[in-house]
Amino acid sequence: MKVSKVLLITYILVSTLTACSGVKTQNQPASTHSNFTESESSLSETKQIPTIAYISIYKSGSNKSQPELFSVQSDERILKHVNDWKGSSVAAALPLVENIDRIYIFQYDYEMNGTSTAEYYMYIIDSEGNDYIKEFKYSEAFQNTTDKERILAQIGSDNWFKVSPRSKLLEP
Repeated sequence: MKVSKVLLITYILVSTLTACSGVKTQNQPASTHSNFTESESSLSETKQIPTIAYISIYKSGSNKSQPELFSVQSDERILKHVNDWKGSSVAAALPLVENIDRIYIFQYDYEMNGTSTAEYYMYIIDSEGNDYIKEFKYSEAFQNTTDKERILAQIGSDNWFKVSPRSKLLEP
């Protein structure tokens, strides 16, 4: 019970701070297009390491707002690893919706010259243990649903990348 209250308070605090911090991605329309050109074969590493990462998951049957924030990571070693990890990706086709086991959203926040910016990645694990990631523009269209088909229709099937299994963000 205490853990869920702490997570709720953390989520409210993060949402409030993010809304007030000038993050530019909050009011952008949903997009099925990422920032990548068709010719790119991997996600590029960001030269700057995120200052914090928020990890949310879509949980079927939950009464909580979706996706649910379940972890906040600020350990510099893990954030550096995550930045390097996404750079080792290769272009891949997304598995069929019925083969998708879990869907996460990773929000990487960056601070530069007093300005906060955020990058959003959808992270999918399929039933065979393969991991996929796609950068996207987060919007309200991705909230309050656990319907995999609806989520994937919003984000699109293009520009997905297969990554080595299990981001360190998901480790305890």
